[in-house]
Amino acid sequence: MNILLYYEVSVFTDGFSGFPSIEGIKYHLDKYCGSALLKNKDVDIKMIIPEICSFYNSKNHVLDKFNPITIYDNELLKCYDNKYTFGKIWQKVFLDNLTDTERENCAKLFKSKLGDWVPDLIITFPTNNRSLDKAFPNALQVNNENGIFSRYPFMRTLRFEPLGYVSNFTNKFVDKIKNYTITDEENAKVDNFRTQIIELIEKYNPYKKQIAKLKKKFKYLVLLPIITDNFSEEANCDDSFLYLDSVLQKIPEHIGVIITKHDGIQDMLNDRVLDYLQSKYKNLITIDRNILVDNKRKPTSMSLPFFNHVDAVINCYSSTGLQACLWNTRIIANDKLYSHWFADKIGLDNIDDFLRTPVKNKNAMLHWYLTHFVVYEDKFNDNEWYYNYFKTKIEKYRKEGITFDFFDKTRDFNEISEYIISYVKDYYLRVHKTFFQKALIRLCSYRKDETQTRFYILGLKFRWPNNKKEKE
Repeated sequence: MNILLYYEVSVFTDGFSGFPSIEGIKYHLDKYCGSALLKNKDVDIKMIIPEICSFYNSKNHVLDKFNPITIYDNELLKCYDNKYTFGKIWQKVFLDNLTDTERENCAKLFKSKLGDWVPDLIITFPTNNRSLDKAFPNALQVNNENGIFSRYPFMRTLRFEPLGYVSNFTNKFVDKIKNYTITDEENAKVDNFRTQIIELIEKYNPYKKQIAKLKKKFKYLVLLPIITDNFSEEANCDDSFLYLDSVLQKIPEHIGVIITKHDGIQDMLNDRVLDYLQSKYKNLITIDRNILVDNKRKPTSMSLPFFNHVDAVINCYSSTGLQACLWNTRIIANDKLYSHWFADKIGLDNIDDFLRTPVKNKNAMLHWYLTHFVVYEDKFNDNEWYYNYFKTKIEKYRKEGITFDFFDKTRDFNEISEYIISYVKDYYLRVHKTFFQKALIRLCSYRKDETQTRFYILGLKFRWPNNKKEKE
């Protein structure tokens, strides 16, 4: 199996952090899948990266194991007649609105870089590039995207999207997903899973008092995860400030709007801007992130503590709204298409009436998503599992194209629910140690090697031989 790992060559910096784009490669194309696939003797991997990543790789050599091939800046710009900046090119690729000439130029460039080598599978990040389809029409192209969970206290999940970031698989097959059925027994299992997750989150919820005060102040509460500026196109606005302002204009004052932001985000909603907006909109509620941040195991999800207490989540281009389905919370899609497949309502009109409607049961949709659609962190290093997973996908693609059955069942719900609950419990046990547990850890420690264990109490070393005999 020939696999091409492709990092979009027009991405100069990571859209969220602002760091050089090599950071995205190190995780999504290396740690989360590439390293595992590299271990399989039946796999041959090549990687294409932009010039800036090649520069940074020459300093730390983290990608050398993939023998990366560089697309140089001047080569890329020539494909677009030097008419665009990198940001504009990325937007064209992201929205898939290249001209026929631009697509042909890019396809020729990609083919020239790989010579006679032809991929069976192309794994892209952070977005699909349809010029690769033109260059290699028999190859399956999937984009490595975050799944329903990507922040603590949950494990990371991935989905390998075959169609596109916005016009994606779930929106294409939304009717089949909504008509997916489960048995009464399976429905009860999803309810039980939801109850256990909510109990865990609420047990360690640091915002309980603040939420109680807000419920007394406002008739309804809604949660508004803020989009990043680079994805504002999907929100029909130019930046996160205009997006937030446009939403608040449509929300009555008796509905409190709690905003949360992506961790590490670079946007224009700094403290001064938010102070200004709060003077204009009395129902705008900001949250002290410092209460929640775990310095050792961050990033954590800012939105989780509020899912169980808000009357709806207003979602625009974020997996946060999808996560809220686990709480069976009402979802309002406020984007062009991305959130529509899991939303209860599209747009903000008549929001008062909507908040009085019963919450729809999303158990069947959630069951399908968790057992069919996502790859979980415990498989990231399993080269045989990944090989079989992609082999099946390639065979289906070449035989049928992308149908609803492209994503067949990969995990049992009992197994998955137990894994998620265990992971969340483990996270909270590590983070929320009692005062005495933390004190004991600071006072006592040990280090172990093949022959002995060294104990330290208040910095003084004590030694007890192991049962194993020391090697002479």
